[in-house]
Amino acid sequence: VQLSLLTAIVKLFLKRPTDTQELVQHVLSLATQDSDNPDLRDRGFIYWRLLSTDPAAA
Repeated sequence: VQLSLLTAIVKLFLKRPTDTQELVQHVLSLATQDSDNPDLRDRGFIYWRLLSTDPAAA
């Protein structure tokens, strides 16, 4: 469920970046810093790097 929510929030950010920027930053922070699930943490880091490098390429 957590991986699905993370993916959905990133997809929402790609569709509406100005409205969801704060939300995606908060969720990525929670996924990478506060999660004990290594899969969730890794996916969070991947999304974080991808979005911080070039959101248009995502």
